[in-house]
Amino acid sequence: LAVLHPGARWASKLWPPASWGSLAEWFHGQGFQVAVTGSAADRQLVAGITAQCRAPLLNLAGSTSLAQLAGILRQARLAVTTDTGAMHLAAALGTPVAALFGPTAPWRTGPFGSGHRVVRLGLSCSPCFKRQCPDPRCLNDLYPAMVEAACEKILSRVAIS
Repeated sequence: LAVLHPGARWASKLWPPASWGSLAEWFHGQGFQVAVTGSAADRQLVAGITAQCRAPLLNLAGSTSLAQLAGILRQARLAVTTDTGAMHLAAALGTPVAALFGPTAPWRTGPFGSGHRVVRLGLSCSPCFKRQCPDPRCLNDLYPAMVEAACEKILSRVAIS
């Protein structure tokens, strides 16, 4: 099971739906069942991801309690998240996280613990801590292949353990 948690309160923390869809297809090709989680407010975002994806997705946006989300994350081999509460929850549960960062600083907000990977471009304008951005290259230019590579590193480490 791979869990994708695409939502965030800041628009500037969002990765494009087509990129999430591509990542979900990659996971499916690796033999994973893919669950997409989020709040009720993320339903439209997840619908956009589902529309961009040819692989089957388990859409759980808005349909889990915090305790149920914890149970799902605990079962996952890997979670891919934005800089949000689900990232912290997965890390606290010991689930490896590939965390996507753009406008915020991973050295300030995590994910904390071992076995996680931060995926970011490190542009000169990042971190800017802006909730809105007229040119959000920090995440728009973060290609799915970069996230896939981080996931492969996490999974190879998990397989060895």
